[in-house]
Amino acid sequence: KKEILNRGIEVDADAEDATPSEINNDSVETQSDGVQKFHSDNADFSHYENATFGTRLVAIIIDGILLGVLNQIFGLLLGVAIKLSPKEIAPIVAIIGGLSFLLTITIVPFFYYYYTMRSNGQTIGKRIMKIKVVRLSGDPEITVKLVFMREILGKFLSGVVFGLGYIFFLLGKETWHDTIADTRVVKLKS
Repeated sequence: KKEILNRGIEVDADAEDATPSEINNDSVETQSDGVQKFHSDNADFSHYENATFGTRLVAIIIDGILLGVLNQIFGLLLGVAIKLSPKEIAPIVAIIGGLSFLLTITIVPFFYYYYTMRSNGQTIGKRIMKIKVVRLSGDPEITVKLVFMREILGKFLSGVVFGLGYIFFLLGKETWHDTIADTRVVKLKS
């Protein structure tokens, strides 16, 4: 017996309680923090439950705190560079300092999300909350384009119009950034 789940992905109804290794013969490794990391080119997360709003919110708060710390360190280093720079190049360093705002809202988050998600679809906040970003195509690779589309452009669009992209999730729809990147966030089984 087959059933259709999550945007037309077909799975065996009997496989609902099975682990991915039972379905795909994947190897599953439990990391030191208790999170399972799946090693497969065809891991099937279609039968996994979507992460709840609360779980996703806590993960975002954790990641936001970590990004805030990273941005503070970046700002401190830039401030020291401006203070210690010779007077001849101080105007150039000041211009770079003015551009630091752009860096802190795009470049720092981009590298944080890319480097934490590239191996298994989890930021530090998602790892702690035992949730994971998966591609609807089933492709396990987290690409530079995917991170940009989901984490930078998608989240900007989700929030810029009165947060409607996030409110859609509360209404039972996908967030705009998940729709744009063709992803979803699943709750990992413990």
